Amino acid sequence: MRRRKPTLPEMLSLIAGIVLITVALSYIFNERNVLYIITSGSMSPTIEIDDLILVNELVSLNSLAAGDIIVFQSPDMTSGVITHRIVDVVHSQDGPYAITKGDANRNPIPNVDYPITDKDLIGKVAFIIPEGGELVRSLRPPTAYIVILSIVTALSCSTIMIHGRKDSMKFR
Repeated sequence: MRRRKPTLPEMLSLIAGIVLITVALSYIFNERNVLYIITSGSMSPTIEIDDLILVNELVSLNSLAAGDIIVFQSPDMTSGVITHRIVDVVHSQDGPYAITKGDANRNPIPNVDYPITDKDLIGKVAFIIPEGGELVRSLRPPTAYIVILSIVTALSCSTIMIHGRKDSMKFR
């Protein structure tokens, strides 16, 4: 089943809201950036390339279970940041560790998908914005400057028009 593609206004309002909430939470909790753009198809069809994910970094392996989707630094330290689903949480004498697997992968990959410990864990995927990464990428300079300039211009013009109307109403 193919996902419905969100309209541009839906994407803009959703991303704007999530970015504002993310910035506020990052500032309040002094946390790292919790928005990530997906760059591989290993979680397809659940999460596709260019989807934007919101990650809750305030979790530990003890609070997670099989089926949860997490973001982590691969234990081999060469595969970068990975987003995969937990297939099992193992409780050993050294502490808990997770075994993960991409939905599109047949099997977990040793030293990439396990053992994922709390030191590797970045967080749990809280929200997926389909194709939101495309919009975020498009808002880099110089496009970002054009968008900001357009917003400032629109706000300035609307303010002038509103105040101009109020002033003309006073003099009648």
